[in-house]
Amino acid sequence: MPHIEGKYRAHDYRIIAGASAAGVFSLYALQQKPELFDAALTYSAAVWWAYGASAKATVEFISKQKQLNHYIYTAIGNEPEPIRSYYDEMITGISNNRPTGLRWVNDSFKDVPHNLVSSAGIFRAYHNSY
Repeated sequence: MPHIEGKYRAHDYRIIAGASAAGVFSLYALQQKPELFDAALTYSAAVWWAYGASAKATVEFISKQKQLNHYIYTAIGNEPEPIRSYYDEMITGISNNRPTGLRWVNDSFKDVPHNLVSSAGIFRAYHNSY
């Protein structure tokens, strides 16, 4: 990041975003190095992988934070079971354990397939980030 910021014009508000597996990585990056990014945007994050391990890790991370001055965007499309169950458990966990300072928006697109969730949610994700 110092290389990019030293070579290119870059805003000091850092966002990581991803869909499916990259959405899981965005949540992982937030948990491992929260100081690197101000926002994590996820579109149909594959939190169902490994029986929901990343969904559980995300809720555990969120629940341990007293203060988290970040923005998180989560969105899902018409994912089938068991994918949807793991995602819904994560959403409930975030909602029930929301730390002070966390701005969070969640969208559910009932008629949007997995590969188009990023297209459906990108405007709201970025619009709400500022």
